[in-house]
Amino acid sequence: MEESDHAPANGARLKRFPLVILGLLALAGMAAVHLAAEPFSLVLRNQVFDKFQRLQPRERQDGAVTIVAIDEKCLKRFGQWPWPRRVHADLIHRLADLGVGLIAFDAVFAEPDRNGPENDKALERALAANRVVLGRFGARPGETARPPKVAVHGELSLFTVPPVGSVGSNLGIFEEAASGAGSVMFLLDDDGLTRSVPGVFRDGGILVPSFAMEVLRAGTGKATILATVRQGMVSEIGITKGLYLPTDGHGRVYPHFARNEQWTYLSAVDVIDGKVHRDQMKGRIVFIGASASGLHDAKLTPLGEMVPGVTVHAEVVEGALSGSLLHRRANARAEELLLAVALGLGLVVATTFLAPRWSLGLWCGFLAAPWAISGAAFFQERVLFDPVPASTVLVAVYLVMTVARLILAERQGPGP
Repeated sequence: MEESDHAPANGARLKRFPLVILGLLALAGMAAVHLAAEPFSLVLRNQVFDKFQRLQPRERQDGAVTIVAIDEKCLKRFGQWPWPRRVHADLIHRLADLGVGLIAFDAVFAEPDRNGPENDKALERALAANRVVLGRFGARPGETARPPKVAVHGELSLFTVPPVGSVGSNLGIFEEAASGAGSVMFLLDDDGLTRSVPGVFRDGGILVPSFAMEVLRAGTGKATILATVRQGMVSEIGITKGLYLPTDGHGRVYPHFARNEQWTYLSAVDVIDGKVHRDQMKGRIVFIGASASGLHDAKLTPLGEMVPGVTVHAEVVEGALSGSLLHRRANARAEELLLAVALGLGLVVATTFLAPRWSLGLWCGFLAAPWAISGAAFFQERVLFDPVPASTVLVAVYLVMTVARLILAERQGPGP
């Protein structure tokens, strides 16, 4: 009698065992895919974050950043780029007369002026007399580097930081005269979009600042910026007290892009001709950069817009000053996989022990959870949390266990 009472229970446990094993295998398989196949995950992740940015682009206020464009009107006036350096000197002096706080010149002056050394002297004097940050690339072999402007707090694995890439600094007279110089390199994603900007690069055995970080450093008057390292990766860049920029572990920052129509581009010709008023420029950080299509410096943003490269640098600086940068935490992938495993295990238990209609309802609720977390993180906290790992794990587990359940029911046959 006792044996027959326990037999149905033991039989039920035996029938559930294959379901549990299959569910756990599906869970482990999808988790392994997300761990090993980063490009697969990255494509889906980028689609999600791009959609969020398009649903809620950043709204520009009357910020501290202005762009002076080297546009078609400038090319018509001064001819094909590069121009005589005296023109750049005149532009810098004119901006200084308008009371700007800092000039960020998105250009690299790597060779002597072909129009004569007096032009280089004019630009050197303009740089020395005003607060100007120049662009640059990596140091040339044998070049005497200026003192590093990035201090490191913690034990850094240099290979977690992107290399500076191209070699090309400014002439020494310009580097010495300017208030600073930072790398203007961009790292495009595989689909050609610019979603993030490195805050620091590795150049040989040291860290060097990006153009935007150097603008922030020079604007605050600090001698160095601080890269904070946790678990061997750059998790934060400190500019000054109260201005800390979160990074993704590889030193990258993520702008929350505004629509390009919200940016006003003042032509450099109008500045030189005195058509720009002092109240438009006083105290501002002014970026100078190419917007003319013939100069081929355009980037595609997550909003689906082509914008001048200088605008991306300006987005980073304005986002940093307004506290509106997006944040991809250094340990975000671990958090996302942990959520996926937790929800996947819950679904394995639910699908094993609950009736199909109840497990379906629970699956729908579980599936909504990562999207709710991701949406709340973006729209309320500006944090980039990927819902894709948990979603794909839940779909795989539910499909595998549902099909297995049907097969087992079919083999069992109709009841007596």
